[in-house]
Amino acid sequence: MQYLQTYEGSKAVQTQVVAAIAQGYYNLLMLDRQLAIAKSNLELTTNTLLMTQKCGKVVTTPL
Repeated sequence: MQYLQTYEGSKAVQTQVVAAIAQGYYNLLMLDRQLAIAKSNLELTTNTLLMTQKCGKVVTTPL
C-alpha cells in the first residue's frame, strides 16, 4: 500500500496543509502591520517636513 493512502499519510498531509495556511495567515497579518507602520511613518515624516518648511528652516530640492 502506498504511503499517501495510509491513515498516517493522509494525516501528515492534512497537518502540512493546515500549517501552511496558518503560516500564510500570520505572514499576511505581519505584512498588513508593516504597511500600517510605513504609512504612519510617511505621514509623520511629511508632517515634520511641512512644519519645518513653514518655519523657513528647510529648503527642499528636487531629487
